Amino acid sequence: MAVDKTKPISILGAGASGLSTALHLIEAGYTDVTVFDQAFEIPSQYSGAYDLNKIIRAEYEDEFYTGLALIETLCFEQSPFRWFIGNSVLVGTLWRFASRWQIVDDWDSGVVLCYGKEVQIVADQTLLSGDDGSTSSMNAEIDQWRNGNLETLDMIEEGDWLGIKYTGAGNHITGALMQGHQAPPKFIEAMEQICERATTRGCRIWIDAEQQFLQATIDQWTFDFMRRFNRPEQRALIYNTVQVYLKSSRDKIDHQLQLAQKEGWRSGIKLVRGAYISNDIRERIHDTKAETDASYNGIVQDALKGEFPALAGTQTAQFDLLLAGHNTKTIRTATRLATELAAQSRLKVVPEFDNFREWLMTSVANCSKRQTMSNSKMNHLERRLLFQKCTNV
Repeated sequence: MAVDKTKPISILGAGASGLSTALHLIEAGYTDVTVFDQAFEIPSQYSGAYDLNKIIRAEYEDEFYTGLALIETLCFEQSPFRWFIGNSVLVGTLWRFASRWQIVDDWDSGVVLCYGKEVQIVADQTLLSGDDGSTSSMNAEIDQWRNGNLETLDMIEEGDWLGIKYTGAGNHITGALMQGHQAPPKFIEAMEQICERATTRGCRIWIDAEQQFLQATIDQWTFDFMRRFNRPEQRALIYNTVQVYLKSSRDKIDHQLQLAQKEGWRSGIKLVRGAYISNDIRERIHDTKAETDASYNGIVQDALKGEFPALAGTQTAQFDLLLAGHNTKTIRTATRLATELAAQSRLKVVPEFDNFREWLMTSVANCSKRQTMSNSKMNHLERRLLFQKCTNV
Protein backbone atom coordinates (compact mmCIF):
# COMPACT_ATOMS: atom_id res chain seq x y z
CA MET A 1 0.00 0.00 0.00
CA ALA A 2 1.42 3.36 -1.03
CA VAL A 3 1.78 6.04 1.63
CA ASP A 4 0.42 9.47 0.81
CA LYS A 5 3.29 11.77 1.75
CA THR A 6 1.29 14.91 1.07
CA LYS A 7 -1.07 14.48 4.03
CA PRO A 8 -0.46 16.89 6.93
CA ILE A 9 1.52 15.65 9.92
CA SER A 10 1.52 17.51 13.25
CA ILE A 11 4.28 17.12 15.85
CA LEU A 12 3.82 18.43 19.37
CA GLY A 13 7.04 19.70 20.95
CA ALA A 14 10.03 21.39 19.33
CA GLY A 15 12.64 19.65 21.42
CA ALA A 16 15.33 17.29 20.16
CA SER A 17 12.87 14.44 19.54
CA GLY A 18 10.23 16.58 17.84
CA LEU A 19 12.61 18.44 15.57
CA SER A 20 14.54 15.27 14.74
CA THR A 21 11.29 13.52 13.80
CA ALA A 22 10.28 16.45 11.58
CA LEU A 23 13.69 16.50 9.89
CA HIS A 24 13.63 12.79 9.12
CA LEU A 25 10.07 12.96 7.79
CA ILE A 26 11.05 15.77 5.44
CA GLU A 27 14.15 13.88 4.33
CA ALA A 28 11.89 10.87 3.65
CA GLY A 29 9.75 12.93 1.28
CA TYR A 30 6.83 14.08 3.43
CA THR A 31 5.77 17.55 2.28
CA ASP A 32 3.40 18.88 4.97
CA VAL A 33 5.03 18.62 8.40
CA THR A 34 4.29 21.15 11.16
CA VAL A 35 5.90 21.33 14.61
CA PHE A 36 3.95 22.99 17.44
CA ASP A 37 5.49 24.30 20.66
CA GLN A 38 4.54 26.79 23.35
CA ALA A 39 7.88 28.56 22.92
CA PHE A 40 8.32 31.43 20.51
CA GLU A 41 11.83 30.45 19.45
CA ILE A 42 13.61 27.38 18.20
CA PRO A 43 15.11 25.53 19.97
CA SER A 44 12.36 25.52 22.56
CA GLN A 45 13.41 26.79 25.97
CA TYR A 46 11.07 24.20 27.46
CA SER A 47 12.94 21.33 25.84
CA GLY A 48 15.06 19.01 27.92
CA ALA A 49 17.79 19.49 25.31
CA TYR A 50 17.78 23.30 25.49
CA ASP A 51 21.45 24.22 25.83
CA LEU A 52 24.63 24.20 23.80
CA ASN A 53 26.33 21.35 25.65
CA LYS A 54 24.73 18.34 24.02
CA ILE A 55 25.35 14.99 25.62
CA ILE A 56 24.78 11.64 23.96
CA ARG A 57 24.47 8.93 26.55
CA ALA A 58 26.24 5.71 25.69
CA GLU A 59 26.11 4.04 29.10
CA TYR A 60 23.82 1.05 28.67
CA GLU A 61 24.06 -2.55 29.79
CA ASP A 62 22.65 -3.64 26.43
CA GLU A 63 25.32 -3.14 23.77
CA PHE A 64 22.60 -2.63 21.17
CA TYR A 65 21.71 0.75 22.69
CA THR A 66 25.36 1.73 23.02
CA GLY A 67 25.78 1.03 19.32
CA LEU A 68 22.78 3.25 18.56
CA ALA A 69 24.34 6.05 20.61
CA LEU A 70 27.52 5.88 18.55
CA ILE A 71 25.50 5.93 15.34
CA GLU A 72 23.75 9.01 16.72
CA THR A 73 27.05 10.86 16.91
CA LEU A 74 27.51 10.24 13.19
CA CYS A 75 24.02 11.60 12.57
CA PHE A 76 24.98 14.80 14.36
CA GLU A 77 28.15 15.08 12.28
CA GLN A 78 26.18 14.63 9.04
CA SER A 79 23.30 16.88 10.03
CA PRO A 80 22.98 20.21 8.15
CA PHE A 81 22.40 21.80 11.56
CA ARG A 82 25.50 20.35 13.21
CA TRP A 83 27.04 23.75 13.98
CA PHE A 84 23.77 25.08 15.36
CA ILE A 85 23.38 21.98 17.49
CA GLY A 86 26.84 22.40 19.01
CA ASN A 87 28.83 19.21 18.56
CA SER A 88 27.83 16.45 20.91
CA VAL A 89 29.92 14.99 23.67
CA LEU A 90 29.84 11.24 24.00
CA VAL A 91 29.23 10.07 27.53
CA GLY A 92 29.55 6.43 28.53
CA THR A 93 31.42 3.83 30.49
CA LEU A 94 31.65 1.22 27.74
CA TRP A 95 35.13 2.19 26.66
CA ARG A 96 35.44 -0.65 24.20
CA PHE A 97 32.93 1.24 22.05
CA ALA A 98 34.39 4.69 22.63
CA SER A 99 37.85 3.42 21.80
CA ARG A 100 36.74 2.66 18.24
CA TRP A 101 36.71 6.39 17.60
CA GLN A 102 40.04 7.59 16.36
CA ILE A 103 41.58 10.97 16.90
CA VAL A 104 41.48 12.61 13.48
CA ASP A 105 44.75 14.45 13.99
CA ASP A 106 47.89 13.36 15.79
CA TRP A 107 49.06 16.81 16.84
CA ASP A 108 48.85 17.10 20.62
CA SER A 109 45.34 15.68 20.84
CA GLY A 110 44.01 13.75 23.80
CA VAL A 111 41.15 12.27 25.74
CA VAL A 112 39.66 13.33 29.07
CA LEU A 113 37.87 10.86 31.31
CA CYS A 114 36.13 11.92 34.50
CA TYR A 115 34.88 9.72 37.31
CA GLY A 116 31.60 11.59 37.53
CA LYS A 117 30.31 11.02 41.05
CA GLU A 118 29.91 14.17 43.14
CA VAL A 119 27.98 15.62 46.06
CA GLN A 120 26.32 19.04 45.88
CA ILE A 121 25.31 21.44 48.62
CA VAL A 122 22.04 23.41 48.70
CA ALA A 123 21.67 26.93 50.06
CA ASP A 124 21.16 25.78 53.66
CA GLN A 125 24.41 23.80 53.33
CA THR A 126 22.82 20.36 53.37
CA LEU A 127 24.13 17.60 51.13
CA LEU A 128 22.51 16.62 47.85
CA SER A 129 23.51 13.02 47.30
CA GLY A 130 22.08 9.56 46.87
CA ASP A 131 23.89 8.57 50.07
CA ASP A 132 22.76 9.74 53.50
CA GLY A 133 26.22 8.99 54.90
CA SER A 134 24.92 6.64 57.56
CA THR A 135 25.04 3.29 55.75
CA SER A 136 28.67 3.18 54.77
CA SER A 137 31.88 4.13 56.46
CA MET A 138 34.23 6.84 55.27
CA ASN A 139 36.79 4.20 54.34
CA ALA A 140 34.30 2.36 52.15
CA GLU A 141 33.30 5.59 50.40
CA ILE A 142 36.93 6.50 49.73
CA ASP A 143 37.77 2.98 48.54
CA GLN A 144 34.94 3.10 46.01
CA TRP A 145 36.05 6.52 44.77
CA ARG A 146 39.72 5.51 44.59
CA ASN A 147 38.91 2.32 42.67
CA GLY A 148 36.66 4.21 40.27
CA ASN A 149 39.41 6.71 39.49
CA LEU A 150 42.05 3.98 39.12
CA GLU A 151 39.80 2.04 36.75
CA THR A 152 39.21 5.23 34.78
CA LEU A 153 42.96 5.80 34.54
CA ASP A 154 43.34 2.30 33.13
CA MET A 155 41.08 3.34 30.23
CA ILE A 156 43.30 6.18 29.06
CA GLU A 157 46.76 6.44 27.61
CA GLU A 158 49.87 8.57 27.73
CA GLY A 159 49.07 12.24 27.22
CA ASP A 160 45.43 11.92 28.30
CA TRP A 161 43.68 13.51 31.27
CA LEU A 162 41.81 12.35 34.35
CA GLY A 163 39.25 14.73 35.89
CA ILE A 164 38.66 14.36 39.64
CA LYS A 165 35.97 15.66 41.96
CA TYR A 166 36.87 15.38 45.64
CA THR A 167 33.22 15.16 46.73
CA GLY A 168 32.98 11.93 44.76
CA ALA A 169 34.76 10.36 47.74
CA GLY A 170 31.50 10.60 49.67
CA ASN A 171 29.61 12.54 52.30
CA HIS A 172 32.30 12.22 54.93
CA ILE A 173 34.88 13.87 52.67
CA THR A 174 32.34 16.48 51.59
CA GLY A 175 31.70 17.29 55.24
CA ALA A 176 35.43 17.66 55.87
CA LEU A 177 35.65 20.04 52.90
CA MET A 178 32.74 22.12 54.21
CA GLN A 179 34.26 22.37 57.66
CA GLY A 180 37.78 23.21 56.47
CA HIS A 181 39.38 20.10 57.96
CA GLN A 182 42.66 18.52 56.95
CA ALA A 183 42.39 15.71 54.43
CA PRO A 184 41.97 12.37 56.25
CA PRO A 185 44.93 9.98 55.95
CA LYS A 186 42.76 7.48 54.06
CA PHE A 187 41.94 10.12 51.44
CA ILE A 188 45.60 11.18 51.15
CA GLU A 189 46.59 7.57 50.62
CA ALA A 190 43.96 7.18 47.89
CA MET A 191 45.09 10.34 46.09
CA GLU A 192 48.71 9.22 46.30
CA GLN A 193 47.79 5.96 44.57
CA ILE A 194 45.88 7.85 41.88
CA CYS A 195 48.75 10.29 41.30
CA GLU A 196 51.33 7.52 41.16
CA ARG A 197 49.22 5.58 38.65
CA ALA A 198 48.78 8.71 36.53
CA THR A 199 52.54 9.35 36.59
CA THR A 200 53.25 5.78 35.53
CA ARG A 201 50.77 6.04 32.65
CA GLY A 202 52.01 9.45 31.53
CA CYS A 203 48.63 11.09 32.19
CA ARG A 204 47.74 14.34 33.92
CA ILE A 205 45.07 15.18 36.47
CA TRP A 206 42.83 18.16 36.90
CA ILE A 207 41.00 18.69 40.17
CA ASP A 208 37.57 20.03 39.33
CA ALA A 209 36.31 23.19 40.97
CA GLU A 210 33.15 22.71 42.99
CA GLN A 211 30.82 24.91 45.02
CA GLN A 212 32.14 27.78 47.10
CA PHE A 213 30.97 26.07 50.29
CA LEU A 214 33.80 23.63 49.57
CA GLN A 215 36.31 25.38 47.34
CA ALA A 216 38.67 26.93 49.88
CA THR A 217 39.43 23.51 51.33
CA ILE A 218 39.62 21.92 47.87
CA ASP A 219 42.31 24.48 47.02
CA GLN A 220 44.29 23.76 50.19
CA TRP A 221 44.18 20.00 49.70
CA THR A 222 45.18 20.42 46.05
CA PHE A 223 48.13 22.64 46.94
CA ASP A 224 49.31 19.93 49.34
CA PHE A 225 49.26 17.34 46.55
CA MET A 226 50.95 19.78 44.16
CA ARG A 227 53.75 20.27 46.70
CA ARG A 228 54.47 16.58 46.51
CA PHE A 229 53.83 15.72 42.86
CA ASN A 230 54.38 18.92 40.83
CA ARG A 231 58.12 19.22 40.50
CA PRO A 232 59.87 22.35 39.18
CA GLU A 233 61.22 22.23 35.63
CA GLN A 234 58.77 19.43 34.79
CA ARG A 235 55.28 19.66 33.35
CA ALA A 236 52.71 19.76 36.15
CA LEU A 237 50.97 16.52 37.03
CA ILE A 238 48.09 18.15 38.95
CA TYR A 239 46.07 21.18 37.82
CA ASN A 240 43.79 23.21 40.07
CA THR A 241 40.60 24.55 38.47
CA VAL A 242 39.69 28.22 38.82
CA GLN A 243 36.17 29.43 37.97
CA VAL A 244 36.49 32.93 36.54
CA TYR A 245 32.85 33.84 37.09
CA LEU A 246 33.97 34.38 40.67
CA LYS A 247 34.99 37.92 41.52
CA SER A 248 37.99 36.56 43.42
CA SER A 249 39.36 34.46 40.53
CA ARG A 250 42.24 36.77 39.64
CA ASP A 251 43.41 36.95 43.26
CA LYS A 252 43.12 33.15 43.56
CA ILE A 253 45.38 32.65 40.55
CA ASP A 254 47.98 35.12 41.74
CA HIS A 255 47.96 33.52 45.21
CA GLN A 256 48.58 30.08 43.71
CA LEU A 257 51.39 31.39 41.50
CA GLN A 258 53.05 33.16 44.42
CA LEU A 259 52.74 30.12 46.66
CA ALA A 260 54.30 27.82 44.05
CA GLN A 261 57.12 30.26 43.39
CA LYS A 262 57.86 30.71 47.09
CA GLU A 263 57.78 26.99 47.92
CA GLY A 264 59.47 25.69 44.77
CA TRP A 265 56.83 23.58 43.05
CA ARG A 266 55.24 23.90 39.62
CA SER A 267 51.74 25.30 39.41
CA GLY A 268 49.11 23.88 37.07
CA ILE A 269 45.98 25.96 36.42
CA LYS A 270 42.85 25.01 34.54
CA LEU A 271 40.68 28.01 33.70
CA VAL A 272 36.89 27.68 33.28
CA ARG A 273 34.01 30.10 33.44
CA GLY A 274 32.05 28.26 36.14
CA ALA A 275 29.43 25.58 36.59
CA TYR A 276 27.46 26.13 39.81
CA ILE A 277 25.75 29.48 39.32
CA SER A 278 22.30 28.06 40.07
CA ASN A 279 23.38 26.45 43.33
CA ASP A 280 26.17 28.58 44.75
CA ILE A 281 26.82 31.78 46.68
CA ARG A 282 25.51 34.31 44.16
CA GLU A 283 27.12 37.45 45.58
CA ARG A 284 30.57 35.98 44.94
CA ILE A 285 29.82 35.66 41.21
CA HIS A 286 30.06 38.42 38.61
CA ASP A 287 26.73 40.14 38.00
CA THR A 288 26.67 39.74 34.22
CA LYS A 289 27.99 37.41 31.52
CA ALA A 290 29.88 40.35 30.02
CA GLU A 291 31.78 40.78 33.28
CA THR A 292 32.62 37.07 33.33
CA ASP A 293 33.80 37.22 29.71
CA ALA A 294 35.99 40.22 30.49
CA SER A 295 37.40 38.43 33.53
CA TYR A 296 38.26 35.30 31.53
CA ASN A 297 39.81 37.20 28.63
CA GLY A 298 41.78 39.52 30.92
CA ILE A 299 43.19 36.66 32.97
CA VAL A 300 44.20 34.78 29.83
CA GLN A 301 45.92 37.85 28.41
CA ASP A 302 47.86 38.57 31.59
CA ALA A 303 48.85 34.91 31.98
CA LEU A 304 50.14 34.61 28.42
CA LYS A 305 52.03 37.89 28.73
CA GLY A 306 53.34 37.06 32.20
CA GLU A 307 51.75 40.17 33.70
CA PHE A 308 50.45 38.72 36.95
CA PRO A 309 52.25 40.26 39.95
CA ALA A 310 53.64 36.83 40.87
CA LEU A 311 55.29 36.61 37.44
CA ALA A 312 56.97 40.01 37.52
CA GLY A 313 60.58 39.86 36.39
CA THR A 314 60.44 36.24 35.21
CA GLN A 315 61.71 35.34 31.74
CA THR A 316 59.55 32.24 31.42
CA ALA A 317 56.56 31.56 33.61
CA GLN A 318 57.08 28.35 35.58
CA PHE A 319 53.51 27.13 35.45
CA ASP A 320 51.20 25.27 33.07
CA LEU A 321 47.89 26.59 31.78
CA LEU A 322 44.86 24.74 30.43
CA LEU A 323 42.11 26.91 28.95
CA ALA A 324 38.76 25.15 29.06
CA GLY A 325 35.26 26.23 28.17
CA HIS A 326 32.33 26.13 25.80
CA ASN A 327 32.86 29.65 24.43
CA THR A 328 34.45 29.20 21.02
CA LYS A 329 35.10 32.93 20.56
CA THR A 330 37.13 33.10 23.76
CA ILE A 331 39.22 30.05 22.90
CA ARG A 332 39.95 31.32 19.41
CA THR A 333 40.87 34.75 20.76
CA ALA A 334 43.32 33.10 23.16
CA THR A 335 44.74 31.01 20.32
CA ARG A 336 45.36 34.09 18.18
CA LEU A 337 46.95 35.95 21.08
CA ALA A 338 49.26 33.03 21.83
CA THR A 339 50.23 32.90 18.16
CA GLU A 340 51.01 36.62 18.03
CA LEU A 341 53.02 36.57 21.25
CA ALA A 342 54.96 33.49 20.14
CA ALA A 343 55.87 35.18 16.88
CA GLN A 344 57.22 38.13 18.89
CA SER A 345 59.09 35.89 21.36
CA ARG A 346 56.86 37.29 24.13
CA LEU A 347 54.81 34.22 25.01
CA LYS A 348 55.45 33.50 28.70
CA VAL A 349 53.38 30.34 29.06
CA VAL A 350 52.26 27.90 26.38
CA PRO A 351 48.51 27.30 26.79
CA GLU A 352 46.65 24.11 26.07
CA PHE A 353 43.03 24.16 25.00
CA ASP A 354 40.08 22.04 26.05
CA ASN A 355 37.06 23.30 24.12
CA PHE A 356 34.05 21.02 24.64
CA ARG A 357 31.85 22.74 22.11
CA GLU A 358 34.08 22.04 19.13
CA TRP A 359 35.82 18.92 20.45
CA LEU A 360 39.04 20.89 20.49
CA MET A 361 41.82 19.38 22.56
CA THR A 362 45.11 20.64 21.26
CA SER A 363 48.21 22.60 22.11
CA VAL A 364 50.60 25.14 20.68
CA ALA A 365 53.49 23.49 22.52
CA ASN A 366 55.23 22.14 19.43
CA CYS A 367 55.47 25.63 17.98
CA SER A 368 56.63 27.36 21.13
CA LYS A 369 60.15 25.97 20.80
CA ARG A 370 60.69 28.28 17.85
CA GLN A 371 58.46 31.02 19.32
CA THR A 372 56.59 31.07 16.03
CA MET A 373 53.60 29.38 14.50
CA SER A 374 53.07 28.76 10.81
CA ASN A 375 49.74 28.98 9.06
CA SER A 376 49.66 25.22 8.72
CA LYS A 377 49.91 24.84 12.48
CA MET A 378 47.17 27.42 12.96
CA ASN A 379 44.98 25.27 10.73
CA HIS A 380 45.48 22.47 13.22
CA LEU A 381 44.10 24.68 15.97
CA GLU A 382 40.98 25.39 13.93
CA ARG A 383 40.30 21.78 13.06
CA ARG A 384 37.78 19.86 15.08
CA LEU A 385 39.39 16.97 16.92
CA LEU A 386 37.40 14.16 18.43
CA PHE A 387 36.94 14.79 22.13
CA GLN A 388 35.56 12.04 24.29
CA LYS A 389 34.43 12.50 27.84
CA CYS A 390 33.28 9.36 29.57
CA THR A 391 31.63 9.54 32.96
CA ASN A 392 31.59 6.57 35.31
CA VAL A 393 28.64 6.60 37.69
